[in-house]
Amino acid sequence: MKNKILIIFVALLLVIPFGVFASESGAGSNYKSTNLIQTFASEGIAIETTNYKETDDQIPIYLFRGNGCGFCQSFLNYLNSILKDYGKYFKLVSYEVWYDQKNNQLLTDVSSFMGSPATGVPYIVIGDQVFPGYNSNYDEQIKTAIKTLYESEERYDVFEAMEEANGGDEATFNSKDVVFWNVASTAVGTAVILAFIYYNNRKINSRLDDLEKKKKSYK
Repeated sequence: MKNKILIIFVALLLVIPFGVFASESGAGSNYKSTNLIQTFASEGIAIETTNYKETDDQIPIYLFRGNGCGFCQSFLNYLNSILKDYGKYFKLVSYEVWYDQKNNQLLTDVSSFMGSPATGVPYIVIGDQVFPGYNSNYDEQIKTAIKTLYESEERYDVFEAMEEANGGDEATFNSKDVVFWNVASTAVGTAVILAFIYYNNRKINSRLDDLEKKKKSYK
């Protein structure tokens, strides 16, 4: 029974790291985002059309926002107003940055990369265009940016551009983590097995000594 428990324990040590880091692979998986419907719901905005749905063909509008931010809500209301005519062109990827520190750091990284450091929210990225803040003067520019990116043969995506600029460092980092933890877990598992073997050998040797002593006593 003890041997079976030891084997299960060592197997878990070897398997767990693969499971943990496999779930972290993929672009953007380390950050919490919401889509258009979820973001509207969190701000109490009723969607203007029931026909809206996300597709792979739509271009992403990256929105960095704060829950309850008035200017962010104004931008969301504007998106809502053009949803009937422009909803087929875009989907929303929204990052809340006031209460999520990882998203806040993401905003810093993205805004620095775009050459337009964020001084507040909303911070809106459509293709290679940045809208720092929101007012109605941006409305026509936003519609143009959406349509232009949608019709572009080579759609610029800031996250893909950042990954290329970093030479795939994020993927490399994750791979190194996987290697480290699996080497570490293998070492721990090996140490446990060796300790178990050493302990058993001591017990066996002790029994052999006892048998030898009994054998001599019989003589």
